[in-house]
Amino acid sequence: MRQLQWSPEARSDMSGIDAYYRQLNSDFSRRVLAEAVAAGRTLLRHPHAGPVIDISGLRKWRVARTPYILFYRATETELRILRVIHAAQDWQKEFE
Repeated sequence: MRQLQWSPEARSDMSGIDAYYRQLNSDFSRRVLAEAVAAGRTLLRHPHAGPVIDISGLRKWRVARTPYILFYRATETELRILRVIHAAQDWQKEFE
């Protein structure tokens, strides 16, 4: 059975999102975090749902009702969330 793993970078991204939005709009902060976790669970059930964006098998998946994208890789044993990045950021340079 495939396991869901969040990389240290993805965990840091989530902490940063929470820290930034908690002061501005705590409801939005909670929603982003909850939707990101839900997206991870969805991808665990459907690991090939997101489009492949490079030759290494990196995939992306939009976090519902938020401006964030999960970047992940799936193997037979693991679905690893690598980063959680705002869609307006230049995310391509993160994976060069």
